Amino acid sequence: MRSSASKYRSWITHHIQPQWGDYPIAKVKPVLVEEWISKLDLAPKSKGHVRSIMHILFQWAMKWELMDLQINPMKLVHVKGSSKRLREPVTLTRKQFHHVLRFVVEPFRTMCAVAMCLGLRASELVGLQWTDFDWKNRSATIQRGVVIGRVDEVKTRYSNKAIPLDPILASMQLS
Repeated sequence: MRSSASKYRSWITHHIQPQWGDYPIAKVKPVLVEEWISKLDLAPKSKGHVRSIMHILFQWAMKWELMDLQINPMKLVHVKGSSKRLREPVTLTRKQFHHVLRFVVEPFRTMCAVAMCLGLRASELVGLQWTDFDWKNRSATIQRGVVIGRVDEVKTRYSNKAIPLDPILASMQLS
């Protein structure tokens, strides 16, 4: 996906290249990478992303024969806490959501209601079209996402499925 490629470029440009750009690939050792990553001023999950990109770069280096085929040295790099969130996401109660919704103007009010009722990602919400709704059968099919102004396929294959519409949400249908 385009958004992933953009994020990869950012990690490479701002973190990996400044540190390792002048190093011969054979001199980049797992212990050095692990120490460097541990000192980055990033959240643990972001450090995990940097490690994953280093792993991908080593895979390509072997494919392009810039280094001998071997076990990817980045497999030996561990990033503590990279799969854990720093803080729990905030989940609004129905009462809190309705309170916040009072301060949101149209068309964003309707977008918030649809996103909340269907559990959509922001990119999926922006990608919605009227033809994605089957008002008769009260369902919506998420078929695309919009990231950085570009229309693309949905993030996962599980996103592209019919979602039942609550009767109250379906009653909001405009003719």
